[in-house]
Amino acid sequence: MDKSQILDELRLQIGCVPDSASTLTDFYVGIVQVLTDPLDDLCAAIFLTSANAFHKIVSEGGVPFTDQVRFGESLLSVVAIRGKLQCFFTSQDQTIISPFYNGHHLIGQLVIVVQASRYKVTEEDLIFVREVSRFIENQHIKYETMF
Repeated sequence: MDKSQILDELRLQIGCVPDSASTLTDFYVGIVQVLTDPLDDLCAAIFLTSANAFHKIVSEGGVPFTDQVRFGESLLSVVAIRGKLQCFFTSQDQTIISPFYNGHHLIGQLVIVVQASRYKVTEEDLIFVREVSRFIENQHIKYETMF
């Protein structure tokens, strides 16, 4: 399978997550599981925003952030300030952080980390991550209105 086919399969699987998720947390767990299943060395997490920190809701693999990250103390804050997907590259890792919103209110951030030696992040990957973030935004609103 080539990369486009893999991303199409992931889109399909992510689109099916709400079918088996009864709560918003179940939905977040499902998204992270779908993202991390095909690549063993890919790490993913979802952080939600509170009054003064980002809180890790779900994580697979070793994302480079603690369970609670105070505002102003990490790349999560940089992305929150910039308000759009950001990529951060080191010699070891490639980190993609994509915020998701309810209107203009920051709900949280999707974090994906992959080893630089194993995979090269492309524009196609960034488009895919933006799509996933938009899907999370839409589903978040749906789950909020359910309860």
